[in-house]
Amino acid sequence: MCKKFTFLIGFLLCMSYSMNSQDIHFTQYNFSPLTVNPAQTGDFYGSVRIGGLYRNQFTTITPNLYSTPSFYADSPVYKGFRDKDWVGAGISFYQDEAGTLGLVNGAYMMSLAYHLATNRKATNYLSIGYQTGQVYRRLKNPGEADLASQYANGQFGDPNNAEIFGLLLPDRESTTYTTHNAGLQFTSQINKYNKLKLGLAANHIGRQRFSLFTNGATGGGGGPNPTPVITQGNVKMRFTLHGSVQSQVSKQLAFLTSWYGQKMSSGYELAVQCLAGYLLNEEKDFTLNFGLGYRVGDAAQLLVGATSGRFKFGVAYDVNLSGLTPATNTVGGFEMAAQYIINIYKKPTVDPVIICPRF
Repeated sequence: MCKKFTFLIGFLLCMSYSMNSQDIHFTQYNFSPLTVNPAQTGDFYGSVRIGGLYRNQFTTITPNLYSTPSFYADSPVYKGFRDKDWVGAGISFYQDEAGTLGLVNGAYMMSLAYHLATNRKATNYLSIGYQTGQVYRRLKNPGEADLASQYANGQFGDPNNAEIFGLLLPDRESTTYTTHNAGLQFTSQINKYNKLKLGLAANHIGRQRFSLFTNGATGGGGGPNPTPVITQGNVKMRFTLHGSVQSQVSKQLAFLTSWYGQKMSSGYELAVQCLAGYLLNEEKDFTLNFGLGYRVGDAAQLLVGATSGRFKFGVAYDVNLSGLTPATNTVGGFEMAAQYIINIYKKPTVDPVIICPRF
């Protein structure tokens, strides 16, 4: 009975996540710049930036209840209309899979951003980004559902209660739609030791329509009097506000304080983090990163990682503090992330010099 009850909770959580939140989130959001804001495309020093992140959470409820791999690559590809401006382009991918039924939420995205210098030295600049791509949602394992006989009248095992869970199952297993996102970001090198970033993004502009459910969906058996409970509708817009302050305290020590907030329909998320970076080896450019964060009303965050030259990696762990604590036993999410910046140097063209002999 305990296993069945766990499965029931996991299934309902997955359905709630898939149909209401609609979007993924990461604890290490700084490792997922194109997901946070398309204006961050190409916003780095180097030729090509590639990165990836893997998240797994709520394993104490159901193994692999939430599992999310993601990948991105971007580059400052063109010079802008002015000498200090530039254009960034990038691609990104993510796929979130939830629960026994394999509720999948994924996307393939393309991003463009224009970075407009606002002063002569380009220490202040405004970034404008646009992103579009295909979002897909599907049930990977619909055959794993056998829910009609799981629960009735306070007890498990009643085969006559088909309508309760039949209405939860979709009448089709996949759907896709095109989405459009846009964002702004302002970056300012305040002085030699402090750097500020502020960004705002809007996702699902136009409120595209999608659904795995339609009127009269009875899925896994329905019932004698099926009643539609979920109908086709528009994807709600999501607004994201984020920022960071990077401070170089000494030659060895630096701090990065960042915040990330998003709102979608009636749901919202707000996270604050503070990371310290300590330079352990100047010759090898090796820095140890560590810090804490808090997602309001949900989880405390433990973060650790390192930077070695152009390579950076991080690990994060969420300590669940929400209403799910009795089920999760405070075990939240675990993340691993990595990023590498490639520098491609162009061989200089040297004009030939004719040396005239002296007499």
